[in-house]
Amino acid sequence: MATRALPCPEADRQEPRFRDAFVVARHVQPMLSGLDHERLVALMLNDDDRLIDQMVFPGSADGIDLCLRRLFTAALAVEARALILAHNHPHGDPTPSSADIRTTRDCARAGKLLSVALLDHLIFGEHRITSFRGMGLL
Repeated sequence: MATRALPCPEADRQEPRFRDAFVVARHVQPMLSGLDHERLVALMLNDDDRLIDQMVFPGSADGIDLCLRRLFTAALAVEARALILAHNHPHGDPTPSSADIRTTRDCARAGKLLSVALLDHLIFGEHRITSFRGMGLL
């Protein structure tokens, strides 16, 4: 079950803009570090790439059951124009699994239909971060 991660201090300020992996990492890493299970954070952005809301989807030691319907219902409710997904791999290797790739592609397709672009999906490992956009997978 997804939960809202409120309050969201960035929603009240006019900065930062979530245009690169560094800004995203600085924001979400505290929510993903040191866990023994996977967790996904979905950042909902306006048309100026500013954070307007976020959701947290808890998972298990080896996966996350991301409900796209719940994600896009929330994104549309706040009139998000874009999403960035970020999750951790507690085993330390940020290489995308086949399930990660499939889920990301499904999310990108759904977002395209709903005019909510998926800008990136970051996977946090022990000492590295993988970007789907950086790998050419988005």
